[in-house]
Amino acid sequence: MDFFNWGQLDLNGWLIALTVGIFTGIVSGLMGIGGGNIMVPASTILLGLGQHVSQGISLIVIIPTAISGAWSHYKRGNVNLRVVVLLTPGAILGGVIGARVAQEVPGGQLRVIFGVLLFYFALRYLGVEAWLLSRLKAPPDATRAAKAVPDSSTAPRR
Repeated sequence: MDFFNWGQLDLNGWLIALTVGIFTGIVSGLMGIGGGNIMVPASTILLGLGQHVSQGISLIVIIPTAISGAWSHYKRGNVNLRVVVLLTPGAILGGVIGARVAQEVPGGQLRVIFGVLLFYFALRYLGVEAWLLSRLKAPPDATRAAKAVPDSSTAPRR
């Protein structure tokens, strides 16, 4: 692979890539996320890269991004090193397994899986899953009874 062969990136592509990189770095540092949830869709949609290539690029780019963001949080006391030691071996093993599995999945299917997982985690993070489960588990009579009881603020005054 020729390092200096940048493919089809013209000046517009360079500006898009730079903007995506800056935005990903800001969001990663701000939110404590890896950045792939921004970089991968942006690379596929805005730069026209394939899903596998976008994921590979994201994983390489996140190394310096994660180091700089982690160092900043560490200096402020926001890192529990005991938890880091417990999580790291599993994360490394999972990364190896996930990357190998991803190579066997066609790009279009991988893109759908990626999108569905992002959507699912967003819903969970926002509490939609818990809200839906509470509605589904509520006894039907309780729901009807709650609707049948008039609210004192809307009851007619005498």
